Amino acid sequence: MGRKKKERQPVEELFSTAMSMLVPAHILEYFEMWDAQEHMLSELELLRRVRYAITQSPNKWSENMKNTISQVFEKHNDLKTAYQISQNFKHWYDYQNHIKSKEEIKINLYKWYEQARQVT
Repeated sequence: MGRKKKERQPVEELFSTAMSMLVPAHILEYFEMWDAQEHMLSELELLRRVRYAITQSPNKWSENMKNTISQVFEKHNDLKTAYQISQNFKHWYDYQNHIKSKEEIKINLYKWYEQARQVT
């Protein structure tokens, strides 16, 4: 019996060492995955917060919303470009355009179209 106990001891030590090496790695992997999910959720939360605001003019945004949109635009340059193009179209479509000549309105629309086409 004494011999079996001596033979098991190195195996138990190896098993214990292996588990101590595996468990922290597994826990670390879990926390890295959790951090990635948290980061993804915070990104989605930022986008959720600005989804209606980016349909409005910047003068309708609160200071807090301006900061949030600024964060989103820093991370998503394509969204910023799309927003700028849509705002330029709103400016073209503005009521004040009715005092301009048809030719000037057409030229401005063509400029907007070229700007939008260059992006795509």
